[in-house]
Amino acid sequence: MENVTVRVRSYSNLHCPLEESPDPATKCKVGSGYISVLELDKFSDEKNVRGFLPKENPVSQAIKSSFRNETDMKYPDKFAVLNGGVTVFAKRMGIPLKVFDEKKVHVGWDLALEDPNVINGAQTRGLIMDLLKKEKDETVLEKVRGTFVRYEVLVSEDEDLADEVSVTRNSQTEVQLISILNKEKVFSDLKASMREASGGKWEIRENETHDYTSDPPWLPKFNNSKYVVDTERLVQLLIAMTPDVLLDKLKGTKKLPAAQHSTRLNVALNDFNYCSRDPKLQALYDFYVQFAPTAWLLWQEWCYFDRDQVTKARTPILPDGDRPGNWWKTDVRTDDPKRKTRSRVKGVTVLKDKSQDGLPPSHHIVNGTGFPIMSALSRFCVQRDGRWTWECPEWFDKAAKIQFMERSLKEASGGANDFGHRKDAYDELKFILKEMVDARSSQEKDAAIREKDEFILKLQRENAALKKKR
Repeated sequence: MENVTVRVRSYSNLHCPLEESPDPATKCKVGSGYISVLELDKFSDEKNVRGFLPKENPVSQAIKSSFRNETDMKYPDKFAVLNGGVTVFAKRMGIPLKVFDEKKVHVGWDLALEDPNVINGAQTRGLIMDLLKKEKDETVLEKVRGTFVRYEVLVSEDEDLADEVSVTRNSQTEVQLISILNKEKVFSDLKASMREASGGKWEIRENETHDYTSDPPWLPKFNNSKYVVDTERLVQLLIAMTPDVLLDKLKGTKKLPAAQHSTRLNVALNDFNYCSRDPKLQALYDFYVQFAPTAWLLWQEWCYFDRDQVTKARTPILPDGDRPGNWWKTDVRTDDPKRKTRSRVKGVTVLKDKSQDGLPPSHHIVNGTGFPIMSALSRFCVQRDGRWTWECPEWFDKAAKIQFMERSLKEASGGANDFGHRKDAYDELKFILKEMVDARSSQEKDAAIREKDEFILKLQRENAALKKKR
C-alpha cells in the first residue's frame, strides 16, 4: 500500500448515496474536480481492466493532434472539456486541504490518498505520460504541462466495488467508427459527390443508428424517393477498386492503403480518414470522391440481383443477370426473427425473407468474394480531363463477363468470405483479367495481321489481273 498526496485544481464532494451506507464495508465517498496531467503519473493503473494500449487509433491520434495544433483545438484548456477524464479508486482519503499561494490566493487542494489506482481512463493517462517522454517539440510539451483533465475519485474499502466499476465503465457500448468520422465531417466530400451524381436522391449513411437501403437503387420504388447508401461498404469498395496505376504513382508514401484492407471494415475506414487528411495522398482522396458514384453502381451491377432471378444454375451473376450464382447472401432489414430463416450455400450464410411484402429482398455476392472481383475490374478505371471514370471495352461483353466471373468464383471455392483477406486472391483475379485482356489484344493483333495479309493478297490479285489485260 502506498500513500500519495496529489495536488488538484478543484475538488467537490458529490455526496454519493453510498456515503450514507450503514455498512462501513460498502461505504463510498465520491469527489470530483480537475487535476494537472503531470499529477497523473502518481497513480497506478494495476486495477484497471486493461492497461495503456500504445497502438495508434483515432482517439490517440486526436489527443496528440490537439496538442500539436493539427485540429481546431487551439488551446490546451479545451482538453479538460473534450476528454472524459480518469476515475481513481482509493481505500482512504484524508481531509482535503486547501492550498494558497504567496498572496494568500486559493490555488487548489491537496488530497492524501491511500493506494490510488486509475480504474477508468488508463488510455488517457498512458497517452499523456507517453507524450511527455517522447515528444521533442518544447512548444508541444509546454502545452501538455499546462493541461488539466477531469478526475473522479472513489474512496471505499470495498475492493469488489473497484473491480465492478472498472469492468462496467470499460464495457459500455462503443461508438462505432462511422459515427465518429461523420461527426468530424470526414464524409462531407463523399456525401456531396453522391448527391450530385444522383440529382439529390442519394444520401449516405451517417452513423450506426442511420439505416441504409439494402435493395439496389434501380428498383422502381426509388425513382422518386431517397436512397441511403451503405457508407461503410462504399468506402470498402473504393479501397478495393483503387487502380494500380494510381497506387504506383504514390508508391513509397506512408500508410498507403492496400486492396485487401477492404474486407476489414475499421481498417478501410481508417485508411479513408487518413487519406482525407494527408496532403501527400490528395490524389488518392480525389479518386475516392470522384469515383464513388460509379463504384456504387458497378457494385450493384456486378454483385446484386433480386430473389426472382435465383435459380439452381451455378453460373455467376451477370450485370443483366438472368442466372445468378450461388456465392450470394440476402440482405433482410427486419428485427422479427420469425420473418427469416438461415441456410448454408457453399459455406455462406444466407438469410431468406419469409414475408409477403410484394418486394423481394436483394441478394449479393459476399464481400469476401465481391471485393477481389471489383478490385480486378479496377483495371478499366481511367482518368479523363482530371476526373476518374470506368471505361469497359466493347469486347468485354456478356460472354466475357461470364468467363471472368466463373473463373473468379472458382478461385474462391476454398472459402468465399476468407478469400478477400488474402493479398494473393486480389493478385490472382487481376491476373485472370490480365490474361483475358492480353488474349484479346493478341486476337486483335492476329486479326489485324490477317486483315493486312488479305488486303495485300487482294492487291496482288488485282495487279495480276491488270497485267493479263495488258
